[in-house]
Amino acid sequence: MPAVARRPAAQRERDRLEALGRDDEIVVHCSNPSCGAGVALYQLLERNGYRNLRRFAGGLQEWQQAGYPLEAAMVDAQSDTPGT
Repeated sequence: MPAVARRPAAQRERDRLEALGRDDEIVVHCSNPSCGAGVALYQLLERNGYRNLRRFAGGLQEWQQAGYPLEAAMVDAQSDTPGT
């Protein structure tokens, strides 16, 4: 079991935030427009000093339809899903 899995949730969240550069371009999205998790994540990042944030309100499906790129891990996960 990886060590990170045994850390408290707050520490895992800090670890994830520290992996991002405060000046990196970060696009936050949910799976669909009615999902509130993207807004919550955007606000968390903003409170923690991240400055180059964008929120894509249309969700993952609209992102793909617009032809925007996906990270390799996301593409692999999508190809494993039936009907995609």
